[in-house]
Amino acid sequence: MRKFVAYALDLSGVALARYDLAATDSQTAEREARQCLEDHPTIEIWSHDHRRVARLVRK
Repeated sequence: MRKFVAYALDLSGVALARYDLAATDSQTAEREARQCLEDHPTIEIWSHDHRRVARLVRK
């Protein structure tokens, strides 16, 4: 069962891509999603129960 999903957002907040994360906890999900910040300005991590876990913004 999928635990976390990361959405790559553009500067307007529109989702451009979706990544299924293999993480079992929020800290691991955040570490995995940080790798996507090279390609996208913003990443939002959501849990399987539709709660936003983190919002990562490239500096």
